[in-house]
Amino acid sequence: RNRPPKSLRELDMDLPRGIVQDVSFPKDGAVLVILEVPTLYGAVLQFTPTGSSGSRQWRCTAQAIPNELLPSPCRENPPAAP
Repeated sequence: RNRPPKSLRELDMDLPRGIVQDVSFPKDGAVLVILEVPTLYGAVLQFTPTGSSGSRQWRCTAQAIPNELLPSPCRENPPAAP
């Protein structure tokens, strides 16, 4: 189609049922993962590319997800090491 997909659904890809509702790719290069977990239905994990080509890293942020339920790289204030 000569363009990146807008979502995985557009590619007719299977998503993990009961976990991920959809994955979309906004024009800014980010990846949005929309959750389907019952207690977090519709919550969004956003992965934003940082760095330059060849040293790309991903910054994770979340919308409507309690900090304690996030993967550690996505937490605003990760717990201190013991």
